[in-house]
Amino acid sequence: MTIRTITWRAITDACEERLRKQRERLSYASDQTRSIEYAQRVHADADVVPLLATREDDSA
Repeated sequence: MTIRTITWRAITDACEERLRKQRERLSYASDQTRSIEYAQRVHADADVVPLLATREDDSA
């Protein structure tokens, strides 16, 4: 049998680190440009007409 001791500080630090990483994942915001780049990269071999095009007046 193995008995380990750990401080509350180590436990809370580990939990805070997991929380920080989760917050980073949740705060990710994709925009149209990133979506188009992703689709072009993942589906580069597909022979399709681009349905989404970036517009110069796309400021919203």
